[in-house]
Amino acid sequence: YPKSNVIVLVFIFAALIISLLVLITRYLFFNEITSVSDIKAYTDAPVIGVIPKFKKHVPVSQLLVDKNPKSRLSEAFRNIRSNLQFISNDDGPKILTVSSTVSGEGKTFVAINIAGIIAISGKKVILLDLDLRKPKIHIGFNADNSKGISTILINKHSYRDCLKNTT
Repeated sequence: YPKSNVIVLVFIFAALIISLLVLITRYLFFNEITSVSDIKAYTDAPVIGVIPKFKKHVPVSQLLVDKNPKSRLSEAFRNIRSNLQFISNDDGPKILTVSSTVSGEGKTFVAINIAGIIAISGKKVILLDLDLRKPKIHIGFNADNSKGISTILINKHSYRDCLKNTT
């Protein structure tokens, strides 16, 4: 009996050590931003708004702020629009860039909905899709993609030819 007790204790001790090593390894390699306080703790970057995670699957390039104007998502984009006005309240055009190094993070979704919420407030908005590899903004507006930035760059069309008005 004493020999089996020692073996059980060794297994328990080994399981405890392995669990502790897994826990420490996960802690050391955790590199996600889970809250606004994480951003404020590690950077001096101002936070102008937070967009909540959408519970359902959203098709790529979907303009939602006009379909659900009273949703939490639309309110988050209105909050960002208001905070952008506090950053620069000068007259004249403003330029806003939405970028990321990783595909699938929601750049197109954010760009379309920020442009939409600014347009709903009565401002004129020009939204440029500068993704030459996989442009998707035209999908959100059911627009033709036969001419645009790439055809402007090769002097096939002028920028006036490529403007598309939407409601």
